[in-house]
Amino acid sequence: VNISLTGDFAPNMQVQMIRVVQEALTNIRRHAQASQVTISAWENEGETIIEVQDNGRGFTPSDRFAAARFGLRGMRERAESIGADFQVTSPPEGGTTVRLRIPYVEKVGA
Repeated sequence: VNISLTGDFAPNMQVQMIRVVQEALTNIRRHAQASQVTISAWENEGETIIEVQDNGRGFTPSDRFAAARFGLRGMRERAESIGADFQVTSPPEGGTTVRLRIPYVEKVGA
């Protein structure tokens, strides 16, 4: 786990961010067959980025059942509810990365 954040987020934002990370970790446990998981958070160029990566088997985002099977729709809706950008990448060589990008303007006191 690598976390480097300086700002405060509104309580609702904190809850939604935690829930997205929890869902990503649940997916890894249930489906990825991963031996390594990395959770990182940092600030860069006007935004906060939270990333969950694994070295598991990955999946094909074009799989029409992937969104429902991995809770991607729910994670995306949570991200959008706090003004965050949500991205999932799962390259052919395996592994999956879930990334939230939260603009600074969404932070308390910003």
